[in-house]
Amino acid sequence: MAKHKVEGITLRNNNGSQFIDTVIPEYRQEQGVNQEFTHVAVPEENAFIEAYNFLIERTIEQRYEFESIYEAGLVLNRLVHH
Repeated sequence: MAKHKVEGITLRNNNGSQFIDTVIPEYRQEQGVNQEFTHVAVPEENAFIEAYNFLIERTIEQRYEFESIYEAGLVLNRLVHH
């Protein structure tokens, strides 16, 4: 956020438990970032991330077994770069 202007952008999220916490919403509001939530069980509302998650699961999670989060990050970075 230090490099790019974030004020006025809108984040679209599912209804995950991580958004119940007060620290993230307070920080988001301080930065001027809006937030909207998708409806439960309607993946069409967040099609890009659903497709990305499917791609990650199919190409990485089902093919590899990792020794560490670092190793998983290396593989994920190679995929994203590709």
